[in-house]
Amino acid sequence: MELGRAKARFADVGDFVAAFQRVASGGSAIDPEVVKKSRARYIAKLLFR
Repeated sequence: MELGRAKARFADVGDFVAAFQRVASGGSAIDPEVVKKSRARYIAKLLFR
C-alpha cells in the first residue's frame, strides 16, 4: 500500500494503534473498504454469469 493511502486510512492515530495492538496480539484488523470492494466483486460475479 502506498504511504499516502495508508495515512488516509489511519487519520486517527488511536484507530491505528488499536488495530496494531489487535494484530500484534494475534487478532486481525480488516479494512472496511477492502470488504466493500470484495463483496461488490462477488455480487457482480453472481449476477453476470
